[in-house]
Amino acid sequence: MIWPLFETVKLSPILAVDISPWAGRQAQLHILRDDLNHPIVSGNKLRKLKYPLLHALRQGYCGITSFGGAHSNHAHALAYACQQLKLECRLIIRGQEASAAQSATLKDCVDWGAEVIPVSRQDYRERHQSDAQQRWTKTNHLLVAEGGSTTMALTGVAEALDARTEPYSFIATAVGSGGTAAGLSLGLTKKQRLLLVPAVRDQQLPSRIAELLDTAPDQRQQAAPMCWLTGYEWGGFGRLPTELQQFVAAFYRHTQVLLDPVYTAKLCFALVSEIRAGRLPPDGSVLMYHSGGLQGWRGMTDKLIPEMQDCLATPR
Repeated sequence: MIWPLFETVKLSPILAVDISPWAGRQAQLHILRDDLNHPIVSGNKLRKLKYPLLHALRQGYCGITSFGGAHSNHAHALAYACQQLKLECRLIIRGQEASAAQSATLKDCVDWGAEVIPVSRQDYRERHQSDAQQRWTKTNHLLVAEGGSTTMALTGVAEALDARTEPYSFIATAVGSGGTAAGLSLGLTKKQRLLLVPAVRDQQLPSRIAELLDTAPDQRQQAAPMCWLTGYEWGGFGRLPTELQQFVAAFYRHTQVLLDPVYTAKLCFALVSEIRAGRLPPDGSVLMYHSGGLQGWRGMTDKLIPEMQDCLATPR
């Protein structure tokens, strides 16, 4: 029943890119292009939603209730997926000012039949509390956490890694809600290490990842060792200063790989910096997970420098 949604899923290619201009020496970085796995429900969002949606269909739920911001990749992917699977979709959106009239992302969600409910930022902070969840969740809806980071999502994320990724010594990912990090850790071999670059200043991330792993339904192996690369948050979640935009624009011109403004921009900058500093190998043994997230650019239009605007205007 769920599989028609995945008929257009492509095998995500692995691309080797030359990062010598930033590393100051001959250096390569390999990128797992999960941003190319689906035309709309792309990247880690496709993988996180796969098994929760299958569970909802099998258990007879009539819809999904979840959370996000006005430019949320998760909300966008979920709304489309629900429309394809004929499931209701209720989105609790942070910020009472958020509306389809102001956000192209939310307009898509509404066009796909989602019910968008803006709440105050103060109320939104209660999204992890059971009483608030019960108040917001529609009858006979499956509640899916913000970002899709649930224990059911981990297996789908782990499936991003396969025999092609086994030769790499390091798998690197950005961290937001923790679900992608937890899922990837279950898909690594015993010889691999997981590099984590937080996109937000949140001291609770390690414990949140540990909680997800503790409740994982299928831990066929122990989670791989994790190494946190901190100091690349750029002031906090969603911050995109000029220097980082310049890096993203130059990286796109050099590699034709567009990074997203919230997660992979910080991730890629961190990896290049660590390779330049000699703390990571330059030999291509680092595989960067491109988790998609390109919806984020739609919420940044008034903050972009000309070089970045030119990159986004280029047909891809």
